[in-house]
Amino acid sequence: MTSSTPKIVVLGDSHTRALRKAIEGNDSNIEVRWLRKENSAQSQGDTSLDEANDVIDSLSNDDFLFLSFAGTQHNIYGLLKHETAFEVVHNDDFSGGLASHTEVIPQAVLIDFFLEKTLKNKTVSQFVDRANCNVFHLSTPPPKGDNDFIMRKISKYRDQLVSEVGLNSAKLRLQLWELEMIALQKACKSWKIKFLPAPANGLDANGFLSVDCYADDATHANVVYAKLVLEQLRAMSNKMPQ
Repeated sequence: MTSSTPKIVVLGDSHTRALRKAIEGNDSNIEVRWLRKENSAQSQGDTSLDEANDVIDSLSNDDFLFLSFAGTQHNIYGLLKHETAFEVVHNDDFSGGLASHTEVIPQAVLIDFFLEKTLKNKTVSQFVDRANCNVFHLSTPPPKGDNDFIMRKISKYRDQLVSEVGLNSAKLRLQLWELEMIALQKACKSWKIKFLPAPANGLDANGFLSVDCYADDATHANVVYAKLVLEQLRAMSNKMPQ
């Protein structure tokens, strides 16, 4: 037991960029690191795997590690339209009425799909196994509801021309994010860590990312949102028994 201020480390991928900017120039006990992909031709980030392991090893029982790696499958599989359109339905309430050539996917099927993908994230599982502190995984930001904004900010996604393929509806993209967050919560239980949801005051009335939290791209949140997340981290570290 200690009365000192616990360390708070955030370790993740591109969603850490806004968090890093949000703490610049501030006297903060929060350290934010972006894990560098060593084998990527377009590697970004500021922390190697060895450095990340050293940081985790330095954390004690009273410290906090917030991970931000999983939770992006809703974009990978749902930002752009598929050749075969699909709708998400509750598992027991489908009564027809969809357009022809539209597939029906029950929510449970998608949750299981996202969960399987999430549990294959070896980066998270390895860091969790290594850590000797309080470990959380952050929710990713909810999707942006303004398709016109996204179209203005992105021309190609995962080697596909957005103008040719088109974006899925905002409603469908939000559904996929919500289901993936359910899957991520389940994964956190499997990893025996805690899940930190998106800050409620960073969402609009319909559950999308609030417009004032938009980063200048298709999928990321900005410093306004990041500051809300930092408030969550501080509150969580103060709430946990030391």
